[in-house]
Amino acid sequence: MNCKHCHSDNIQKRGTRHRQYKIVTQSQCNDCGKYTTSTLPNTNISAKILLLDIETSPGEYYSWSKDPQYLSPEKRIKDWSILCWSAKWLFQPEIMGEIVTPEEAINRTERSIMGGIWELMNKADIVITQNGIKFDIKRLNTKFIKWGYSQPSHYLNIDTLKVAKEKFANTYNSLEEMGKDLLNLEDAKIKMDMRDWKKCVTGHQDYLDKMLTYCMNDVAPLLEDVYLAMRSWMIHPNLNLFTDHDRDVCPACESEELVWGEKYMTPSGVWNGFRCSSCGSLGRGTKKQHKIKQVSIRSN
Repeated sequence: MNCKHCHSDNIQKRGTRHRQYKIVTQSQCNDCGKYTTSTLPNTNISAKILLLDIETSPGEYYSWSKDPQYLSPEKRIKDWSILCWSAKWLFQPEIMGEIVTPEEAINRTERSIMGGIWELMNKADIVITQNGIKFDIKRLNTKFIKWGYSQPSHYLNIDTLKVAKEKFANTYNSLEEMGKDLLNLEDAKIKMDMRDWKKCVTGHQDYLDKMLTYCMNDVAPLLEDVYLAMRSWMIHPNLNLFTDHDRDVCPACESEELVWGEKYMTPSGVWNGFRCSSCGSLGRGTKKQHKIKQVSIRSN
């Protein structure tokens, strides 16, 4: 198998996902760093994993200071709003997204685009975001309740920013910088600055279209590839909960390529462990190797 981007044969498997009608396998080229996806027929039903990003407009306020400590409600001219959203199902080629109309951008409203993202989140078992715990998810929830939507069906959330801060010591944890540091994705992020946001909130269609492209690019390749690079390091939701396999599979990527012989230590004992050959994740079986002896220390 060769890389579809640079045709190198120096590739490494990065994971296998069991979707409803196919098995999706993804490999990464060690030369150019890009991913290649291949599919095979499949009858197993697995977790629906959604990658998600949003872009919002800034609020407008009156202020007598260039660095105000607090902007009270009576100083508000226009509140923040959601400009666009982008999402894709893990390993699937289609990147979905919607942008508000010029009139909505001017009036700071987003009702026309909320239904599509609500439907996707309502179907998802797992939602992957960058800073979604503090930003994207809360912002979406705020607008869902404003426009009369009920809470989407329960899903698990993986926040790559939270994983980065808990597991690593990156100098910078932005999606762009992690793409550069972890994946050598130079210039992968589309360049935007405050002038682009100003054009969007004044209703310029070309800049709104650019904003949607920017948001979609953040979802893939950036968010998807950063998630895959981190996957084996995080406490990943157990995908066995969503599968119907008749044998052991990796709980993070569902691959059956497991190398047993690892020791998996827990406070209750040492378990038979494995390393996944596809994604590198560690896991354990259902049998202990032996119990850890409890030692009591007495003080005189």
